[in-house]
Order: sequence, then C-alpha cells, then structure tokens
Amino acid sequence: APSATDDGAAPDAPAARRGAARSAAARVRTQASVAAAAVASRLPRRGSVTVRRSSFPAWVRPTDLLTSEAESLDAVAVARSIGLARASDAVAAWAALGSLAALVRLAGSPGHVAVLDASGRGSPFGRWATAAGYAPVETGAASLLADGGLGDAVPTGLDAIVRVHPADCDAADVDSLLRAAEWSLRPGGLLVLTLAVGPSSAPGAVAPADVRGVLARADDRTLALVGDLDGDLTARLRGADLRASGRRGDAADAAYGIVRLAFRRR
Repeated sequence: APSATDDGAAPDAPAARRGAARSAAARVRTQASVAAAAVASRLPRRGSVTVRRSSFPAWVRPTDLLTSEAESLDAVAVARSIGLARASDAVAAWAALGSLAALVRLAGSPGHVAVLDASGRGSPFGRWATAAGYAPVETGAASLLADGGLGDAVPTGLDAIVRVHPADCDAADVDSLLRAAEWSLRPGGLLVLTLAVGPSSAPGAVAPADVRGVLARADDRTLALVGDLDGDLTARLRGADLRASGRRGDAADAAYGIVRLAFRRR
C-alpha cells in the first residue's frame, strides 16, 4: 500500500512517475555528457572521424528504401570514404549510415546530444556515432518497448532514438516505439527506425500500403516524417512489390526490402 506523506495524504503517483522520468533522463544525459567528455579528452585518437553534413552524398537520405544489394554496398563505400570502421553486414551499414546522416544533419554537433541506441550489437550505428563524437547510450529493443515504452522511468528530453537493422521494428511493435518516442523525445527530437517491407505472409513485414498507415499513426503522435514519401520512394515501393509478386516458392513469402523512416517530434 502507498505510504502517507507527512500531512497524511497519499503520495501523488503521477508526480512520482514524472520524478522518476526526470531522474532517468538526467542519468541518460549524464552518461552522454561523461562519455562525450571522455571522447573529447582523447581526440585526436585512432578511430575518431570528422563527420559533417557535407560528408554524406545527397542520395543518403533519412527516409529511404533498400531493395538491392548494390544499394547497400554503395552505403558501405560511403562509410569507408568517410573513415568509419568496416561493417560486417552491408544491410546494417545502409541502415546505420542513413541514421548517422540524419543525426548529423538534424541534431547538429555532438555537444551534449542525448542519443538512445536500440539497434543492437549487430549494427555499426553505435560505433560510428561514437567515432563521430556522439555518445549513444545503448539499450535493448525489449527494454525500449517495456510497458509500451520504457516503463514508468522512461527518459524524457532525449535528442534522438535509433532502432534500425538488424533490430528492425515489425508490424506488431512499431506502435509501441512511436508511443515511446512521443513521450521520450524533446520537441525537434529525432526518431529513426527500419521496417521490413514484404507480403503479409512475411513475418513482421509491412506491405507498401501499410507504410502510409505507420506515417499517419506517427503523425497522430506528433512525429512528422523527415523526407517525402510521395516522391520516388512510393514508385520504388510499388516497383519492388510488383517484382516480388512474380516470385515463386519460399521467396514469395520473404521480405523484399527495408524502409528507413526518420521522424522529428513537433
């Protein structure tokens, strides 16, 4: 049972949760600040790189679609040209490169930027962001979605949340991530996620038409898309869907693309 306050009244549960949230946010920001200071104190050092907005070609977009191995290998080549460490998974490299580009372009210089990374160890995003001077705090995807979004002690005032391949969202948990982002991000904060695109028979995948539903639900949660789905991205989604419709056997039930979506909190 809740204990009474000094004046005999029960404690304010919402206020207690807000206090826990502020404490969690302070911990994340403190970790980011300490790590950033450690990074700065060792510069220049092996593995550090100078990453600017101009480091990324225009085709590396925050919101984009991957449908071919060639596109992922192009991303690997760009990462290497910038000086980022090698990635063992080209698809994860594609997802991470666009996420880092979004962080640099939209969140600005590292400073005290608080970044929560739920992409897992298979993603190079954390290593690349650290090399660029950021100090991402890693968390598991399961923790990020606990109780619909980091539980009662969800950090607030974050600058960015990144959850990309290989820890893609799926059709079942994307809404939980959107709720977490709405609560956790400061106004102007960034959310980057990836989703597998494919037929309804592909586990966890979303159909091209469902992507618009995700965008609509994100907009309801004050998350505005960074990019233009009505440009060539829609045509590429339709083209990938049409090509996949002619596949036979096991390939007919597999995802045929990955879409990276970037949002800013209003």
